[in-house]
Amino acid sequence: MIVGRFLGQDALAAVGATAAIFELIVGFSLGVGNGMGVIIARYYGANNHRLLKRAVGATLVIGAFLSLLRPLSEVSACILFFSSLNA
Repeated sequence: MIVGRFLGQDALAAVGATAAIFELIVGFSLGVGNGMGVIIARYYGANNHRLLKRAVGATLVIGAFLSLLRPLSEVSACILFFSSLNA
């Protein structure tokens, strides 16, 4: 609503068009985090500290990887999209 008021209808349409893609990316990231939380809880409940440390470490590595991969893929997708529009 604020975008439409200050930037116009085209900007509001652009925000609406990309909202589903944004939700998909956020949902995937949350799903990965929740899935790793289940694995960590399982090892914690079993009192298996060796596998618990490995699972926490893997969660940190996967989280760092996704944190770097997501913006890079989004920027490259934007570049490809805008180059296809000749903008």
